[in-house]
Amino acid sequence: MEAAQPIHPDQQLISLRAQVEWEQDQLLREEDIVRIKYYLIQGIHHDMLEPYPRYLLEEARRRVLKTLLSKKEFQQLINDLETEILADYYSSLRKAILDYITLDPEERRRLNIQTYPANYPVVHIRAPVPWHNSYVSLGQLVYHNLFIGSPILRTLRDIWQADYSQMVIVSVESLKTLHVLPIQAEVLLSSVDNMCQHSRNKLLNEWLPTCADVFLSLKHTWQNLVPIKHGASLQHVEKFFKCVSSLMSLQLRQLVMKSLRHLLQFIVQYNDGNDYDDEYEDFLFVGQPLATVYIKPEKGSSTLKFSPALDELGSLIHDLFSKIIQVNEEVPRVDKLLFPEFSSEPLFLHAVSEEEDQVTAIIQEALASYNTNRAGPQKYLTTYHKYLHILNGEAEKEMHNFMAMEPFPSLKDFSRRIKKYEEMKVEIGFLRNIIPLNLVSLDCNEINAMLFQMVDELRTFLVDYHITNNHTHNRGICDVFDEMSDRASELPETTAELVELTNYLTECRDVTMYNLKEKIRVTAENVLFLMSHAVLTSKIYLPHVSCSEDIQLNSRVFLWPKDMESVLELSQTRLSHRREMVEQVLRNKRAEFDTKLVAHQKELEVFKRKDPPILTMDEMVDNVETVDYLVKLLQEDKREADAINAEEQLLDFDPSPFLVLQSMLTLIDPLEKLWHTVLNFHKSHEVWYYDSLLVSNDRLKPMSGDWAVTVGFLQESAITSVSIGGNVKCELCSFMVLDADEVKDEVEGMFRTLYKLAKTLYDIPGSKRVAEMVRAKVEKFRHFIPVLQIVCNKGLQDRHWKQMSKVVGIPLTPDPQATLSDMIEIGLPKFITKLEEISVAASKEYALERNLRKMKEEWDNIQFECVAYRYEPIP
Repeated sequence: MEAAQPIHPDQQLISLRAQVEWEQDQLLREEDIVRIKYYLIQGIHHDMLEPYPRYLLEEARRRVLKTLLSKKEFQQLINDLETEILADYYSSLRKAILDYITLDPEERRRLNIQTYPANYPVVHIRAPVPWHNSYVSLGQLVYHNLFIGSPILRTLRDIWQADYSQMVIVSVESLKTLHVLPIQAEVLLSSVDNMCQHSRNKLLNEWLPTCADVFLSLKHTWQNLVPIKHGASLQHVEKFFKCVSSLMSLQLRQLVMKSLRHLLQFIVQYNDGNDYDDEYEDFLFVGQPLATVYIKPEKGSSTLKFSPALDELGSLIHDLFSKIIQVNEEVPRVDKLLFPEFSSEPLFLHAVSEEEDQVTAIIQEALASYNTNRAGPQKYLTTYHKYLHILNGEAEKEMHNFMAMEPFPSLKDFSRRIKKYEEMKVEIGFLRNIIPLNLVSLDCNEINAMLFQMVDELRTFLVDYHITNNHTHNRGICDVFDEMSDRASELPETTAELVELTNYLTECRDVTMYNLKEKIRVTAENVLFLMSHAVLTSKIYLPHVSCSEDIQLNSRVFLWPKDMESVLELSQTRLSHRREMVEQVLRNKRAEFDTKLVAHQKELEVFKRKDPPILTMDEMVDNVETVDYLVKLLQEDKREADAINAEEQLLDFDPSPFLVLQSMLTLIDPLEKLWHTVLNFHKSHEVWYYDSLLVSNDRLKPMSGDWAVTVGFLQESAITSVSIGGNVKCELCSFMVLDADEVKDEVEGMFRTLYKLAKTLYDIPGSKRVAEMVRAKVEKFRHFIPVLQIVCNKGLQDRHWKQMSKVVGIPLTPDPQATLSDMIEIGLPKFITKLEEISVAASKEYALERNLRKMKEEWDNIQFECVAYRYEPIP
């Protein structure tokens, strides 16, 4: 865009005259001339015109010289001039009005004036001036950039003014219609969200499409801005749409700011705050609160919290304004709807930002109004300070400490405490549930209900404790009566049962009944206590017990004593008759037992007189079996005698001494030891001395023949395992695997036993002779124990055998077929001292070897990790 170059004055004059002549040569209709003259003369009445300012005439007179005004002829001239001036003024005014009206084509059609004479212009020849280029440039700039007078923009303003000028994004009236104030914070935020979404949908789905339709319907007013040629500049049309965007952004801004002020106006009505002096009183704040704040207690703690917290409520109010502002964010421009190719471009109307000073001031004013309403809820919390000991559990601890007192509290103490809890429940029941505090409404339903419930639980705990205690107490009394009744109806089978039942009934009559009556007195006190403080149908700790059962139990407790007396009398009579029968049976049993003892005594006397001249294996086995049989009989007699004595003691009889039984028991014990020791020694001696058979089941009992012949036959035949008889299995092994220390201990034990038995059985010649004879054999075998200890040493190695061979003078080798008798025949007892030295050395070496082997096994899995010493390469 460039300014026109300066033109020569003559050329200007020629151009201007040509333009004036063209305008003056335009043809006029006669009808139009007539109508124009009509309006200039008659159509516009004098009273329709603005009167001429008289002060102008006065000012003109004031400026005329007074000498001229004093002349008469000059005064006439002034009057004529005033008339002419007024006529020219009104004529020019009518002409100006008509000229202005006819500028509008619609008015010209209304007045039926199709042609209108052009005024003869004043021709100006302009010399070059410094600002000419600027003037022309700015004129063209206005033409290309100023679109405010466009029909589209005027229509957009009319649409907004007609349909959206009264709109607010969040309407307080609508909010009050949807919800009854006060409302929960979450519901308030959700409702504002819905309103903001509805307003945004209305803008996007109604306003923007309507504006786009305006562009389509008035396309002829702006299509000339679109270049016809391909590739031409779009700058002009882009500026037009930027102007449209500015107008729509301004309208959207007006909506947002109006909505923010509307919400602010609602919130500032709570500007007076909710602080109060002393105690809260009803109707102190009569306004309708906006939001509900709940007091949330924490059971087991002294902490009381607001829900939502007061800081969160302030943030919520801030969020209300933020959500209104979010409605105008990223609203697309109308050209984005008109031209699909711009759909992906970030073309949006200018949005109101929260950081703007004006918006920030509105939000801060609302928050300041909210801050004046923070003191009230905090101050009202002090109402619950006196009840915090209930919430934090101190009241429960105090109750448990009360119940743990020594001595245990009485029923009167429990009554006072229960009444205290009841009074506290009434006091809590009168606490306010809803407290209007200007902006907020404090909801205390939850904390009041919790306090009431906790106090009620304390009271219920005490009452139910006594209900449970009374039920348990009564159940125990009835159980004792039931047990007494059941036991009284029993029929004892034995003497012990008869005596025990008789003693039991005597104790019940003399002791138990007295104790139960004392417990029944306690029951009466408990029932009176519960009638004052509890309903018997209230069962928390005994839910399985019904009211009727509890009442029946209480009644049964008071009726049992009278019934039990008759039961005890009847049972006592029946037991007396039963006792007489038992005493007679006992006498008969004692007589029969005495006869049996005489027979057993005769059998023992026969066995005592046995005196075998030669001790064979069969003789020893038979005597052992006989003595075992007699021991078994006497043990049974002892048990039967003890039973008879027990019954005698139960029935208060003098116990029978049974002296014959005692003498038989005293006699049988040494005999049993004697024959068992004799048999064991002979069996073991064959094994130790002749490398005999090791029997797996108890002891070997040969079928017949000489024991040595049997052993020799098995050795010569190289038999290592043989079965003898039914289930007797024997294995042949070398005597060198024997444990010499165990053999020594066993031999010493047999020797001591036989020595004592020889002295004990002094009055029984046969048994005494057997004990001394076998003791001599044991004594003989004792001399071979050192040889056995040497040869059976586990530490003996080949070198040790070689050393012993040198001492003895003949080669000695560990032979599985070797026996102790072979070693004795070789003459090892002669060298016992030196052989013991070799054996001791072998034992030490064996112990050392075993310790080394154990140490090696312990260290076998241990590994050592070597690291370099400082910076040396060698670890």
